[in-house]
This record gives sequence, structure tokens and C-alpha cells, in this order.
Amino acid sequence: MAVYPYKYYLQLLEKGSKISFVQKILLTFFGVLFIFAGTASAILFYQYQKYLPIQAQNQYLQLAHGGFTSVSQSLEELLTAFKVAGAKVEVIDKSKESSASAAGFFVSLDDIQKTLSKLQSTKEDIKFQKNLLEEKTTPEVYSGLNNDLLNFYQKSEELIDGISADYQFTKELLLVLGPDFYLPVLSNESLWHSGKEQEIASYYQKTKESADGTLEKLQKLSVPDNFRTYFDVQMKYFELVINVSNNIINTLESKEKINADSATQIEKAYQIMVGASRENEAISQKLLEERLKLFDLKVNLEKFSSLNLAQNSLQTKFDDSFQSQPQSKMDQFFRGFTNVH
Repeated sequence: MAVYPYKYYLQLLEKGSKISFVQKILLTFFGVLFIFAGTASAILFYQYQKYLPIQAQNQYLQLAHGGFTSVSQSLEELLTAFKVAGAKVEVIDKSKESSASAAGFFVSLDDIQKTLSKLQSTKEDIKFQKNLLEEKTTPEVYSGLNNDLLNFYQKSEELIDGISADYQFTKELLLVLGPDFYLPVLSNESLWHSGKEQEIASYYQKTKESADGTLEKLQKLSVPDNFRTYFDVQMKYFELVINVSNNIINTLESKEKINADSATQIEKAYQIMVGASRENEAISQKLLEERLKLFDLKVNLEKFSSLNLAQNSLQTKFDDSFQSQPQSKMDQFFRGFTNVH
């Protein structure tokens, strides 16, 4: 076994403890790189923490404004639907022919049903947007805007509910009136030209019986206060129809002897109808005015006036919020990163 002196071991230890120049350079480089990476990570984390509130604010604004725009468009579409339906009502109601009553009935019923469906879909949209907003955490800076928006949705729902109730009652009233009594017509003119007493008497007998049945159904309806005038005028029309029908039937069935120079029973009955037509014309005009209140664009604009003020105010607040919203320098980076993933 070889034996080495103690001095030899010291020399070996001294050689092993020395670090080369290249090794020092490498150690320095990795040290600096580590410090730089740590500093960059800290800066990136700091910027990210600053970015989070701005990102949350931007997300809130996009969500809130998108819902607001959707509801506003639905409300505008409602006003357009009112305008179109109102124009149809005015055209149909100006007709003096009994045959137009049935056509007007089905057109109006279809328009009312479409409007009710539109009202329902608008209400569902409002409810959805409101719930979506309530589930979203609101940045403190936009708490006032959020409250105003929720208040706008609440008022919109209340308005839609009120209009829906009006249309629902109109539909019920329309179904009670039916095709025969949609328009306030007193007679079928072609029937009088035939000069057949029995046919005329039979026509008014059926009309009277139908009017009696319809009047009974009308009296069972629960009438909203804002429809009271409309309903009263409608009732007045049926009273006129029944009264005229009775008078014409009694005149045609009268056994009274008439002179050669006197008017015939048909002529007397026709005069009764002509006299009643003047009163019916006034009733017809009043009914048209009341019907148009439901569809009239000016009337509905008045209903929406308070909402329009709130809409304009909210749109201004959204515009100001988008313009004043600070943009982080990291927005583009994180937006691109999010899109990639």
C-alpha cells in the first residue's frame, strides 16, 4: 500500500477548490439571468394585478351595454308593431259593409295575437338581461349605472305587463264579439234591395238573438277602468241593434191596414233602419277612436315617454363610461392570449 505525505493531500485539496474563469462567467450569467427573470415575473404579476380590475370593468360594460341594446331594440320593434296594426284597424273600421266585419275580425285577432307574442318575448328578454346583470359582480365604479339599468328593466317590465293586460282584454272582448259584431253594422244592404219581407224579418230575428247572446257574454266580462268608455259604447251599440231589430220585426209583422198612398211596411221598416244609422254612425266613430288608442303610435309613444328618457340617459352614461374607461397596456396581450386559448 502506497503512503503519501500530508503535504501532498493539502496540494490536492487546493487544486480542487479553485474555480476556473469560464466557470465564474457562467455562474455570473445565470445569476443575472435569474435576477432578471425574477424581476420580470414580479413586474408581469404587478401589471396583471392592475389589469384584473380594468378587465372586470370592461367585461361588465360589454355585458350591460349588450343587454341594454337588446331590450331597447325590442321596445322599438313593439312600437313598429303598434303602428302597423293601428293602420289596419283604421282601414277596416272605415268599411260600411257587413261582409267586412268577419274579415276585420280575423285580421285584428291575428294582429293582437302576434302583438301578445311579441310582448311576451320582449318581457322574457328583459327578465333574462336583468337576471344576467344581477348574477354578475358589479365593479364599484359602476354601481350607480347598474342600479339605473336595473330600474330601467323594472319599469320596462311594468309597462309591458300593463300593455299585455290591455291586449289580453281586447282579445277577450274580440272573441265575445265574434265575426258578426266586430264592426258596428246595422244591416245587410243587399237584403233590403230584395224587397222580401220574410227574409228581412228573419235576418233581424237572427241578428237580435245573436245580439242578445253576445250582450249577455259582455256583461260577464271584468272590464278594466281604462276600457270602460270603450265597453260602454260597445254596449250601447248592442242595445241599438236589439232595439232596431225589434222595431223592424214588429213593423214587418204588423197587420195594420195601409192606404195606397201610405208607405209600405218594408218602407217603414227601412226608415227605422235609416234613422238608427245616424246614431250608429256616431257609435262607429267612437268605437274606432277607442280601438285606435290601443294601437295608436302617438298614444303608445306617450306610454313609452318615461322609458325613453331613461333610455337616453343610460345611453349617455354608457358612452361616457366607454370613453373614460382606462386601458391597460397589457390589454392586447391578454386579449390575444385569451383568444388563443
